[in-house]
Amino acid sequence: GFARNSSRILKHAPVIKTVSGILLIVIGLSIAFGKFQQVNTLVFSAAYGLEEWSLSNPVLSRIVFGTSIMVLGVLAGIKAFLKGRTASAGSSGRPPYGWIITASLFVGAAILELSGVVRIEDLVSSWLSFQGI
Repeated sequence: GFARNSSRILKHAPVIKTVSGILLIVIGLSIAFGKFQQVNTLVFSAAYGLEEWSLSNPVLSRIVFGTSIMVLGVLAGIKAFLKGRTASAGSSGRPPYGWIITASLFVGAAILELSGVVRIEDLVSSWLSFQGI
């Protein structure tokens, strides 16, 4: 359960602390030196560029995003398959439900994107350009 999964995360705690600390220092320095506005501008221009690209090439953007998400789902499925084979031959015997759920979610999102039900590129563009309340 939670204790086993948290021990996996705690194993990587020094790396997580170091990376998050460096990120906070970089953000703090960019604010102190007045460069954070440039980062904000870069993110907004990326959001605008993504939105413009997806509007001008709707089929290509659907294919690119759908295929990318499908690849992530297939990779998670391969990881689940390999972990399942190791678990059945090894000690725990428990299927890797986390990887199976992750693979299913990615494949489902890819199918929704490729069929045109959901436009994930619009969600990403909206997320990048979100200003808050």
